[in-house]
Order: sequence, then structure tokens, then C-alpha cells
Amino acid sequence: MSYRLSEDEINKLISLHKKLKIKREAYKINCLILWGKGWEWSEIKEALLISEHAISDIINKYKKDGIVGLLENNYKSNNYKMTHEQEKQLSNYIENNFIPNAIMACEYVLKYFKIKYTAKGMVKTLHRLGFVHKKPKRIPGKSPSREVQEAFVEKINNVLDNLKENEDAYFVDGSGFEHNVKISYGWIKKGKDKNIKTNTGRRKINVNGAYNPLTQKVICIEEEGTINQDSNIALVDKILINKSNIKSLFLFMDNAKYNKSKAFNEHIEQIKRTKNVNVVIIYLPTYSPNLNLIERLWRYAKKCLLVNKYYEKYALFKHVIINFFEKDINENHHINNLKQSIGRKFQIIDI
Repeated sequence: MSYRLSEDEINKLISLHKKLKIKREAYKINCLILWGKGWEWSEIKEALLISEHAISDIINKYKKDGIVGLLENNYKSNNYKMTHEQEKQLSNYIENNFIPNAIMACEYVLKYFKIKYTAKGMVKTLHRLGFVHKKPKRIPGKSPSREVQEAFVEKINNVLDNLKENEDAYFVDGSGFEHNVKISYGWIKKGKDKNIKTNTGRRKINVNGAYNPLTQKVICIEEEGTINQDSNIALVDKILINKSNIKSLFLFMDNAKYNKSKAFNEHIEQIKRTKNVNVVIIYLPTYSPNLNLIERLWRYAKKCLLVNKYYEKYALFKHVIINFFEKDINENHHINNLKQSIGRKFQIIDI
């Protein structure tokens, strides 16, 4: 059986075939591959269950206009209103601008291509072009440059990768847990509503915490007051109590005022003198919570404790929060979950 197409041409067709998601396009490329390998039309017809007329159209279109022309013909057969180039222009527009709804995309297409779409039709088109409707992520407005972030990540990893047996490192930060329900999406029977009770109060528990990414150890101070230099001092003391033989302690912290207060720094110096522990504070670049791994711990904890969960009494809520951070979080199943959900892959924000 002699090949009608070169090996390179066939390999390119095979590679393209693997990427295609539209069935009709895939059939056309499949037909070309078999034809290119020297198959008889009758064999192609039997293998793909298509007519000889369809085979003829595919081969002639390919010979005349190449792959682009062959697949553009598919757009017409599927009643796609825009050409391939117009869809590419629309995709670029959406990727470089925030489009909150399909109506705005319809207006863009009508203005520049003079083609009218319904919102429903545009939604289908956007899905086909690889877009989904979801919330954008919030990032700090003054994030440091990629170079600064990458340099700091290298510094973090250098510390973590070179810790000795009697050294430890923790990411430190605080978060508030409000006595109320966080409503989240879930599967509900079509046409039905699912009601979840909520609270009206604003009381909350503030948790000042330390997270070790190597052991998943979590140490916290829970209180109703604000997180400040005093809770920082109590947290460092609690870390040292939990590991009495420690010689060096590295703390990754943000630039909050209480992390740099005179009282806190004096306490650190006192620890160095009286306990012979070298406490090294490494401050994160400003406006870079994405580099503090403990932020992922807070998201995990709030999902466990607050999402769609109602605590009628504040006393019960307080008990659950304290029990979680003092006991539950260090149980094996949470340790395994933290290892998977937090990890050590840092998010670098591009400005």
C-alpha cells in the first residue's frame, strides 16, 4: 500500500486529530489520514461509515484549500455565524477585558461584525470557545513585581530546604471567624429551594496562627479581642513550649505594625538571651498575602467550620472554633488534607 501523503503530513494530521473536540472535524481529519496512508475509498467508507461523496468532498477541499479551508467549511455546516477569524478576535477581546455577561459579548459582535446573537446563543458560543462564567480572583492592587515575588520564594525555599533537626519554620498570620454561615453552592433539586439558617450577630473569634509547611503542624491563639503584639508574644511562647529542644525558629510574617512593634521585638530578644533560641523573623514583601501559606489554612478551616453550617448559640460556635484549632486540626485526616491543599507551590501574581 503506497502512501499518498508524506509521513510528516500524516503525523501533523494525527496530532491535529487528537486536539479536535468537534466530531465532524475529527471525522474529516480521520478520513484524510486513512486516504493519505493509501487506503481505498471503499475501505475508508466501511471504516468511518461515511459516503464516497463525503470522502470526495473532504479530499478535494483539502487539495484546494488545505486544513484551514477544510475546517472552515465545518463552521458553515454547523451554522456558526462568525468566521474563524471573527471568533479569534472575540476571544482576544474577552481575554483582555472583563465581560460580566453574554449581552456585552453580543453587543461587541453586533458592533464590529454586524452579526446579531441572542444571549443564549452567545453563551453556547462562549462555551464552545473555551470560556466559563466565574468570579475573577481578587489580588492586592499594589502587588510587588514578579521578580520580587520569585526572589522571595527562592529565599523561603532556601530556609525550608536547609533546616536542621533542632530548627523549625512557621508562616504566621491571623484571621477572624465570624459567628455566621457562609453560603456556598451545592446540588439542589431543580425547581426546589434549600434553606439554611443564618445568624444576625457580628461577634467573632480571632485566631492568630502559625503553620509549619513541612510537618503541617498548626499552633494557634484564639481570642475575642483583636490580634496584636500581645497575641504575637503569646503565639511565639506557645510554639516554643510545643518544641522545647528548638535552637532556631524562623517566622515568615507580613508587615503589620504589631509584627514590628517594640514590645514584640523586645520579647524576641529576651527569648534569644534567656532561652538561647535564635528567633529569625523574615518579613514578606508588602502586599503579598499570596506568599503566606497560612492564608490557605484559613480558607481550609473556614470551609470546614463555616460553609453552610449554622451554630445557634455563640457559646457553641466559640467552643467549635477553639476545639478545631487546639485539637482537631492536628489529627491525621486534617494533616493529610493540609498537605494536599496547601503544599509548597507558591502563587506568583502577574501585575
